[in-house]
Amino acid sequence: MNENNQPNQPGGQEGQQTPPTPQPPYQPPYGSQPPYNGQTPPPYQSPYEKPGQPPYQPPYGGYPPPEPPKTRAPLNPETIKLFNILSYFSFLWLVGLIADGHNPKVRYHVNQGILLTIFEVVLGLVVSLLSSLFTSLFSVALGGVMVFAQLGSTLVGLVQLAQFGAVAALIIVGVMHAVQDREEPLPLIGSLFTILK
Repeated sequence: MNENNQPNQPGGQEGQQTPPTPQPPYQPPYGSQPPYNGQTPPPYQSPYEKPGQPPYQPPYGGYPPPEPPKTRAPLNPETIKLFNILSYFSFLWLVGLIADGHNPKVRYHVNQGILLTIFEVVLGLVVSLLSSLFTSLFSVALGGVMVFAQLGSTLVGLVQLAQFGAVAALIIVGVMHAVQDREEPLPLIGSLFTILK
């Protein structure tokens, strides 16, 4: 005991008291919290709701109108002419169809290019069949005589040259129509049918 008749404090000098441990503030159990700053909390309102409007209702005056679809700026005439020219070279009509397929001039030349591509494929198959027919006919059927084998090779070469000439002539005509900005069908095949409307 010390001189003031108080028991010695554990772990310290005589006369000093340890501070009391702080207690957390009282919190009521969940669900029974006190009002919000002494007031009732405001009801939830979405950002588009007007004050006083019941929640989860369309806003006063209805929903805003949808935004119009975004349109691209029109392409310049030189670019359109380039797409028209490319339409006549094999499968390059895809460039014009993808890049500016809504333009009626581009669609017309793309349609002509598709017809030309179909013509090239069909003519290529016919020429392949004729080439194999001529080769087999003149080399096997006539006993392998050298003169007839050469005749078969010459006929195959002429048929392939005719194929190349026909396709090249149609390409040149189509490119000239595209350069002159005319919408005229290709000779023989241009008005057979329309693929793109």
